[in-house]
Amino acid sequence: MTDSIKKEDVFEEMSFLETKENASRNIGSLLKDLQAFEQAIQEENIQEIYRIYNGRLHKELKETSNQNHEIDHLLTRKFHDSFIARFPFMKQNHKLSSTVTHYQIGQYYRERPAILMDASIPELLILPEVQEDWLATSDSFEERLVALQTQMDELEAKQINAKVALAQVDAKIKELQKEKAQIESNKGFFNRSKMEEDLALIQQKLQPLEIEKETWLPFATDISEKNAEKKRLKEQYKAIELKRALITKEHRLIEQYFGSFEEMQKQITLFLETYLSGKEGSENE
Repeated sequence: MTDSIKKEDVFEEMSFLETKENASRNIGSLLKDLQAFEQAIQEENIQEIYRIYNGRLHKELKETSNQNHEIDHLLTRKFHDSFIARFPFMKQNHKLSSTVTHYQIGQYYRERPAILMDASIPELLILPEVQEDWLATSDSFEERLVALQTQMDELEAKQINAKVALAQVDAKIKELQKEKAQIESNKGFFNRSKMEEDLALIQQKLQPLEIEKETWLPFATDISEKNAEKKRLKEQYKAIELKRALITKEHRLIEQYFGSFEEMQKQITLFLETYLSGKEGSENE
């Protein structure tokens, strides 16, 4: 019994010592990480800050060190300064958060963001919707404009022709209804089947005329609705024209500063790689 108690005491003592050593190692590791992180911040060693902050730094230490977005502001400022130093024609368009910012190429009418910078990762990318516009052909815009112009022309023509067409259709309907009334007024016992055939024939002629009338009526009576539709089509047309002009301007800026869209992608990728490797400026050598 005594031997059993002694073994348990030894086991508990060994377990306590092991736990203490583990705790000491963990605290030591945390202190080491914190000291390395502090040194990286003091030296503004961005690559080391990213390595520690996005890697092994304890969650609570992350939250404490960035309680008032101090790390966010540091990383964003350094990333921004390096980006503008490499691409001085880039302009900050809008700050979405403490680490996410939109940039545009130069300054021009109807400015829109083209580049997204996320300093927390870090990441630089061309906004997908902008890239889609840049890769679209001029023919695609022309096709959309032609289609809208055709719609507007057809709508205008239908409004002009509606009154004349309705008058013609109404005259034909009136004439057929007059014939129908005459036949019905002469109904008798004799030739009854012949009259029914004549009435059926008139009804066959009336049906497509009634359908045609219903087709033209909206263009002659719902003027406000059709005017609203014309306005909508014109606004769509103008929006596409403006967008085409904007993209044309952006293409010129890309050609001016980069030479081509493909070269722009290469230079942005190379800048990010050299920034993360700590070899800024080497891409210009």
